[in-house]
Amino acid sequence: MTAISVGGIAIIIVPLLSLTANQLERIRMAVQDYGVITAYNMDDASPSDIQNKILPKMKNFVYNSSTTMVLLSSPQFIADNVEFRDMLLRCRDNETLRTCAIDEVHMYAQHVNFRDSIRILRRDFFTKLYKGEQTYSPLFFCATATQPDLQIGGRWRQGFVGP
Repeated sequence: MTAISVGGIAIIIVPLLSLTANQLERIRMAVQDYGVITAYNMDDASPSDIQNKILPKMKNFVYNSSTTMVLLSSPQFIADNVEFRDMLLRCRDNETLRTCAIDEVHMYAQHVNFRDSIRILRRDFFTKLYKGEQTYSPLFFCATATQPDLQIGGRWRQGFVGP
């Protein structure tokens, strides 16, 4: 709901596609309480919808709009779609991209199949999105509800605890 409270465009990177259906439904239900919210699952959108509907809405999004546009996407989708990444960067330049969130962040450390996509995103998206000479950067946050067990000092510890 942070994305909705700051308005503008929000990109939420979700590693598990099964989570997006639940999140999309919750976002759509929030419309009644928080105003106009449009939400898209980029991985489920057709190439035609992306090209003819979503990208133009992103391009024409008004800075002081009372609408929030939430874009749910897998890391693979962003890594594989240069035009979408470039549009997100243009939205940052227009200060309409207000939030960038990574959901279930622990998945990126635990599962090898996400690592290539994250490397691409780091190189081709995050370093450009948050480059030093930028006067504006969208809010960035990571979230997880899972605390993995960690081996610290030769002993297994539950969650994120120090030695």
